[in-house]
Amino acid sequence: MRYHVGGGHAPRPARFGIDIEPSYTALAEANVALASSQGAAGAATVFTGDATGLLDLVPASAVGRVSLVLTSPPYGRGTHGLVHTTRGGVRKRDHLYGDRERGNLAYAGWSRLLDGFASIMSASYQLLRPGGIVVITSRPVRRQRDDLIDLPGELLAAARSAGLVSVERTAAMLAAVRDGQVVHRASMFGMMAVRRSRDDGIPVHLVAHEDVLVLRRP
Repeated sequence: MRYHVGGGHAPRPARFGIDIEPSYTALAEANVALASSQGAAGAATVFTGDATGLLDLVPASAVGRVSLVLTSPPYGRGTHGLVHTTRGGVRKRDHLYGDRERGNLAYAGWSRLLDGFASIMSASYQLLRPGGIVVITSRPVRRQRDDLIDLPGELLAAARSAGLVSVERTAAMLAAVRDGQVVHRASMFGMMAVRRSRDDGIPVHLVAHEDVLVLRRP
């Protein structure tokens, strides 16, 4: 989750990011340090913590002054990761979230995931300045091969319930277009799941996009 604080009496824009997984916040801190060493403008701070307690993590001075929130819920463990071939066979890595005991919403089940995201949107509303923007990226997901969930629609409802107003809903292709053909970036595991479903007579297609939801605080 990333935030941009600007305007008001701030001498220059400030940015901060939040993630519950220490490995990812450490990577983000390294990226910030590298950008700073290369002369990047502005300032950035990274916090490790549970975003459902957002207002307890961020500086009190940021409340009501954030101009932009970028976020995406932890979903789709089967859609991420890298595949490589070894002598022992095909292996997948970087496809799991961290310790489930830490409270990551990825392990909380759909109901708690949506409740947690609603809490994040409510806190984000308080952080935003009037006219501030929230951008959410997500995609439809499957719990079972024949059970497609409109996660973007659920997230949009949660954001609206927090008082945010819809500006735009669009699609970002997770693919390239070459010679008039869409070339997807689905993993081998995703393609195998589609083929198995089609063999069973279920007309499943690869998901080759993410929904981009743009909302604004009135």
